[in-house]
Amino acid sequence: MAEKSVRNVGLFGHASSGKTTIADAFLFCAGANNRFGKVTEKTSIFDTDPEEIERVCSLTLGLATFDYKNNTISLIDTPGYSDFIGEAISGIEAIDCAVVVIDATAGIEVGTERLLQRIEERKLPLIFFINKLKKENTDFSKVLSSITAITKRNIIPLTVPIGSATALSGVVDVMQNKGLGPKGAEIEMPADLKDTLSQYTDKIIEAAADSDEALMNKYVNGQKIELNECIDVVKNGIIEGKIALCLAGDALELIGIHSLIETIINFMPEPHQLPDITLNSQKIARNDKSPFVGFVFKTTVEPHLGEVCFVKVLSGEIKSGDVIKNTTQSSDEKINQIYLLKGKEKQEINQLSSGMIGGLVKLKNTHTGDTLAARSIKAALAPITFPTPSISMAIVPKAKGDEGKISNGLTKLHDEDPTFTFAFDPEIKQLIISGIGELHLETVLSRLNRKYGVSVDLAKPRIRYRETFTKKTEAQGKYKKQTGGHGQYGDCWLRVEPLPRDSGVEFANEVVGGSIPSRYIPSVEKGVKEAL
Repeated sequence: MAEKSVRNVGLFGHASSGKTTIADAFLFCAGANNRFGKVTEKTSIFDTDPEEIERVCSLTLGLATFDYKNNTISLIDTPGYSDFIGEAISGIEAIDCAVVVIDATAGIEVGTERLLQRIEERKLPLIFFINKLKKENTDFSKVLSSITAITKRNIIPLTVPIGSATALSGVVDVMQNKGLGPKGAEIEMPADLKDTLSQYTDKIIEAAADSDEALMNKYVNGQKIELNECIDVVKNGIIEGKIALCLAGDALELIGIHSLIETIINFMPEPHQLPDITLNSQKIARNDKSPFVGFVFKTTVEPHLGEVCFVKVLSGEIKSGDVIKNTTQSSDEKINQIYLLKGKEKQEINQLSSGMIGGLVKLKNTHTGDTLAARSIKAALAPITFPTPSISMAIVPKAKGDEGKISNGLTKLHDEDPTFTFAFDPEIKQLIISGIGELHLETVLSRLNRKYGVSVDLAKPRIRYRETFTKKTEAQGKYKKQTGGHGQYGDCWLRVEPLPRDSGVEFANEVVGGSIPSRYIPSVEKGVKEAL
């Protein structure tokens, strides 16, 4: 397996754009699954969580690693709902190629733009896949124009639809000049598409000339440029973030999926072709001979295995039995079992090579965002930046004595999903949970019940009331104690008055003549401030 080429691909986009359908179609067309799993039929390889099956949508990151021809492909499917954006952000950290899926009936949506911004920040190689073209009222050219408006990259359409809406029968491969039907079967290309095809061929040549000086000179001088001359230039432009590809299809009809697979293999870079890793100004090449560096981008908790850490090997190799360093936590970790993951399926292997993604189990102190490395390396990669929670609710256990089980369950759920947080507020005496949205919190509490057997009620957080002085007033305090002899006596006046807002607390001693000894004043000040 180590000798095979590696591709790490992620699917991103707005909710209901068809990402999971594309992922399942990808596995089916690549021969990694003997049936076409479907979300609506609850047979998807990627949506295996009970909440996902019940709601018929993706709520967590899904991973499938499989072989295709001479390549090892790790395909990551991510949720589109904004409540679960943390899962998509984790996926972005693991991939070497992003496929942004666009629903042809809806065009560019908010979720698409939000994720595209993250992808652009990381300068990832990029493919746009215009999906659901067999539905009514779809317009490939219109969606293609909207794509060019949201990115600075030159967009090259490598496939265009044959027919439109319900008449869609396949796509034309612009580079190979042939028609492809469902599952990539070759079909006849209509004669009326030849002029359109010529326009898209020109787009490829223009984009390549824009990225290469030699081709630009030929283009300016009116010399003919063959498509074969553009391939390497396009590949380099993709790595440099100057060019993005665009494909057409309908995943439910298995149209355009074969072209997507072949485009990833033929045009997207392997991990070793990407820029070196930088750790404290140290450059580390992405190959098997370099020191081991890995990044944990996702953690799940499973009943019989415990925590499973999804790790992307950025450089070097890792084997069962190795002792490595968690440079984020400054602790050693011993590698036990290593798994390749395909939905619920797990295949135990002995090692992961540079560029590969796998699951590590029984690590003692490793969590999402941690860097694992050879013991000679001390620096850590930057952790994942997740959005802060935007909604909070209080929870109350339905059964007495469940507080410990609740705390344990919430801790593990936070390890799985860092966008979910919880804390006990001593001021209002409530356990507060926080998340991205209402659906997010509903899903967390459903998992708390299912996985840890704890039921809770939701309540509104109490208000933290604040009091302050509104006018000047005085009060007298006397202390008398007769214990024989002279006894003890004290008489003190305390005056309070408001200060301008946000001025804090000011304590002033206006005792004159030493009627109250100065050594008692600090105690008075301490008592006043404690009372406030």
